[in-house]
Amino acid sequence: MFNEIAKAVVFSVSDIKKHFQTDVAMFAWLKRRILDKRIIKIKRDLYSVVDPTIGTTVADKYMIGSAVTKSSYIAYHSALEFHGIANQVYNILYVAGEERFSPFEFDGIEYSYTHSPLSEGVMRIYKGSELKVTDLERTLIDCLNNLKMSGGIEELLNALDSVSYVDEKRMVNYLEKYNTNVLFRKAGYVFSEYKKELSLSDAFFSFCKEKVDKNRYYFLREEKANSKLDKNWNLIVPNLVDLRKNFIGI
Repeated sequence: MFNEIAKAVVFSVSDIKKHFQTDVAMFAWLKRRILDKRIIKIKRDLYSVVDPTIGTTVADKYMIGSAVTKSSYIAYHSALEFHGIANQVYNILYVAGEERFSPFEFDGIEYSYTHSPLSEGVMRIYKGSELKVTDLERTLIDCLNNLKMSGGIEELLNALDSVSYVDEKRMVNYLEKYNTNVLFRKAGYVFSEYKKELSLSDAFFSFCKEKVDKNRYYFLREEKANSKLDKNWNLIVPNLVDLRKNFIGI
């Protein structure tokens, strides 16, 4: 029975009920497996198999985050980390999904629920349990829309410096799903700096430009003094060159 349950890597009570005739038998089995250190309790109703060679969970933080609720998936800066383009590794994991949960800590990582308005663009990777994370294009659009959750503009710029290609159709799709005027401007402004590196066409920027109205918006409200008007996007923007020098060292 243990080997069959262990295939799931990370599991909840509902996942293993089918293996037991009664709840009493199931919880007794769980208690014994925890005591003999073959299973570890991550939080209430979330467990993982223990790797006997290292004495800790087989699951990594992304697998755990994906299993917190049925709809959970990794997003924002945590997704940048997963895709290998984050400058820093945080001890907090941002988990989105339809079901909210209270934050909890396990093995030095804080798992925190965050709202995300989109439901599509989630990759599903099977590693025993299912790992769910926003794809690269949605991750970039999400982070541009919510710079606080991305680690700031400097962290996003660093990520973009590490990206060699994006799927333009996906980028357009996610921008359309958000459908906010200021995000079209931000996308046009920031991605124009990476047009060649990301293989973005003129059509992408024309699409973004069509959404720009006569109102002016701030890219970063907290940096008004160091900003200037970009007439192409009618957006009051920071100096990206200075940001690179200050935060990336380029």
